[in-house]
Amino acid sequence: MVEAVDFLKVCQNFAKNVNPYKSPTLKDYNGDTSKPWYVEFYYWSDRDQILKRHRARKVPGLSSPNTSNNLKKRYEEFKVIKDAFEYLLKRGWTPEKRIPESDVINLEGSSAIPLPLDAFKHIAKLKSNEVRISTARSYQRTAQRFTDYLDSVGLVNKPLDQIRRKHVLDWLRSILAISKPKTRNNYLNELSTLFEKMIEEEWILRNPCKGIKNLKTETNLHRAYSPRELQIIAKFLSEHDPKLKQYIQFIGYAFLRPSEILKLKGKHINMEEGLITLPAAHAKRGSTEIIPVIDRLKDTLSILKSGANSEDYLFGRDGVPGPNPIYSSELFSERWSKKHKPAINELHGLNLNNEHTLYAMRHTFIQDIYRGLREKMTRQEAEFKIQPITRHKSIESLRKYIRDYSFEVASDWSENYNLDF
Repeated sequence: MVEAVDFLKVCQNFAKNVNPYKSPTLKDYNGDTSKPWYVEFYYWSDRDQILKRHRARKVPGLSSPNTSNNLKKRYEEFKVIKDAFEYLLKRGWTPEKRIPESDVINLEGSSAIPLPLDAFKHIAKLKSNEVRISTARSYQRTAQRFTDYLDSVGLVNKPLDQIRRKHVLDWLRSILAISKPKTRNNYLNELSTLFEKMIEEEWILRNPCKGIKNLKTETNLHRAYSPRELQIIAKFLSEHDPKLKQYIQFIGYAFLRPSEILKLKGKHINMEEGLITLPAAHAKRGSTEIIPVIDRLKDTLSILKSGANSEDYLFGRDGVPGPNPIYSSELFSERWSKKHKPAINELHGLNLNNEHTLYAMRHTFIQDIYRGLREKMTRQEAEFKIQPITRHKSIESLRKYIRDYSFEVASDWSENYNLDF
């Protein structure tokens, strides 16, 4: 008889015929952690031919959640137990059935549940069918880095259910040692999503990422440029880096994101109809978007379009439209921050700092349009007018964006005072 029965392993190879049962419920005494909670369910007794009640405060081989007085932790652990019993009962298991060790699946020799290396590769591939290409690459990167870690600690050839929260935390600490909290949080969220997919595939019963919190990150808002700063920058780039100026015009006049700009090809531009087609694979929202070519962008687009074949990228790697793309917007960002921004500060006595990024150009132009609309419209009218321009997914996300960057400036409230000082 196996003393520490791994529920998930057993149920994969046990009891083909499912008998009647009543689903497990948690008896939690209304959250009173001073009392011993338990999971209760009814199963069909082959011996007595009736439904019998069974109560469990733990699973074999593991300590009881009742040892913890932390309410959240106890609920999480009892949920795992409840789900485990539900999982087993669906497959015909009952507390009366004795399970010889030979009936417990050895995962290392089983094709039912893959080992971590193959499991993460397969799950990352499944997720790639559900998300954009860039997101799929992020999942693949996370899967690779985590399996490298599992290999380093001797878990890559062990069953998936041996991966514990402590292993995830240890891996995240190694990430944090060489990167920022935001990067660490991104890895945590992506890994958690992969584990959730494994639960869907019925490979594991619990997500070891659950209960691990995101770290606080510094909010690095991009500071909008003043009209004078924008005028100086435009003149400087016209003389010293026309290609970068064209790139910024796509940010400010079409409100394209850097990754979207770099994926634009000649075939995506229709000058006759005045439209830019942004394919779903490259759009942040994951669906094909049609963007009008406004008058201020026509001259720049005409120049780029004239030198590009249908399959050429408008911003090619050699500085002109061509078949080889620029893979990262960091090329332009570094040219701006390391080369041009210091030169402009020195020549014109400006104080452009780290918050004056290329992406801040987007906020600068949105702020300009929004405040112009607010001079003649109500807040709600201005929001509905600008949403299709900025391409925010919803009014709620647009409002949050407006709040974050303080685009809405209160009018003079002097007349509302009753006090004088």
